[in-house]
Amino acid sequence: MGVYAPSPKPPYIESTQWPKPTPHAGLPKMFTTVLAVILDYACIALGFLFGFFCYRLYHGVGWPDSTHLLIVLTVQYWLIFVFLARAQQLYSQSHTLLQVRDTENILMVSCLCFIGLAVEIYIGKLLVPRIALCVGWVTTVFLLLAQKHLSRRFFVRMRAAMATQRRVLILGTGRDARRIFSYLDNSPDLGMIPIAFVDESKSSNRGVIYGHDYVHRSHAPVICSELSTELIQELDVSHVFIAESEISHHRMSELTSLALQHDLNISFVGTAQPLSIERHGAMQVMDGLLTMSYAGLMADRRTYHAFKRCFDFVGAALLLAMTAPLWIFIAMWIRRTSSGPIFFRQERVGHLGQPFTMYKFRTMYTDAPKYDRSPEGSDDLRITPAGRFLRKASLDELPQLLNVLRGDMSLVGPRPEMPYITEGYNLIERRRLAVPQGLTGFWQLSADRKYSIHESLEYDLYYIENRGFFLDLAILLHTLLFAMKGI
Repeated sequence: MGVYAPSPKPPYIESTQWPKPTPHAGLPKMFTTVLAVILDYACIALGFLFGFFCYRLYHGVGWPDSTHLLIVLTVQYWLIFVFLARAQQLYSQSHTLLQVRDTENILMVSCLCFIGLAVEIYIGKLLVPRIALCVGWVTTVFLLLAQKHLSRRFFVRMRAAMATQRRVLILGTGRDARRIFSYLDNSPDLGMIPIAFVDESKSSNRGVIYGHDYVHRSHAPVICSELSTELIQELDVSHVFIAESEISHHRMSELTSLALQHDLNISFVGTAQPLSIERHGAMQVMDGLLTMSYAGLMADRRTYHAFKRCFDFVGAALLLAMTAPLWIFIAMWIRRTSSGPIFFRQERVGHLGQPFTMYKFRTMYTDAPKYDRSPEGSDDLRITPAGRFLRKASLDELPQLLNVLRGDMSLVGPRPEMPYITEGYNLIERRRLAVPQGLTGFWQLSADRKYSIHESLEYDLYYIENRGFFLDLAILLHTLLFAMKGI
């Protein structure tokens, strides 16, 4: 179990006052690696230089041709050290428990280097003073230990300046949760800042949990509450670590859906693994803990989303210009066949649950209820004479090009639903709102379009998992070819 302490004030309120992390510019990772290798050679050279200095003090005279011998020894030792250090990941700056493993690896690599150097001296029949070799090696080991532990902090901070910082919640308060907190807190170069623990059991009075360190310095508050939309939004988190093994399969599915709904990265620690998830995960070991991480829906798709928005705007503008004469004809036909406005306005729910006003050509009489169930056939008495053709040809959807121009909708995406329907969404159904809603999509092309949208969820989930620029183009092409097959 972790080390706990009471919290002086409600941690949930306190944590929201922390400054939000911002990305900084930093030096390339390759630069820090090269600098670390140079520092290693400096330590090795100083160590053996001190060994030859001790020989001179003891004997009162320097070793013949000591400068050339010093260069040969230090370069050979350095090359062996760099090769073995890379194999032991001493240049990765990874965090381990109390950094004791780093000391272990440095000692092991140094011993192997000494053995390798001794073999080279023997094979090459080099004359090397024993006192200089032994004192130089011992001094080198201590210099490398000091340099590695001091420079690690410097390099970690340097790399942290390169990373986009993300706020992290840890679900759980047990051993695994505390170890993950310690790992993240001591690895700022990962760009993840653990801000709080979440205790859904609400069965303890733990206010604060401290990380593993030589002194109780780093800590985070414990929030005795269920992980929810409100908690995620108020704390502005972008990554959740599930480090609690005693979670039901149903709750695990809810947490997974909640993370996908809010575009969160989610990682499962140790035995806390989901039964299934419709994404490819990345497995890694964090200080001995096996974690399976899944990226959010928007991860690594900034270019796609920016290009999609530009394509939507240009495409909608071109379609508006091309169909302008048709708009005039439809408007005159609607006014001729029934009294009332040309356009039908209705509130719909868009991306991330944001409401907006959606536009359509009016296809029903004005006395029809605004939020009643949509007609299932052309013989519905609520439909006007002009509306029968407009709905069959899907021309009533043309005004939604205005919504696309405004950014309320996209050309391709899940169909926007009415608020009273989205209010009853479960966590799986709310995943539809994780992407911009669209004019057309898989559901609109299928024969199931005669049923309610939320009754055919598989179409939208498939699109969300596989969406891309060329898939959008394919859907638009199929829409163009089969638009006339509607009701």
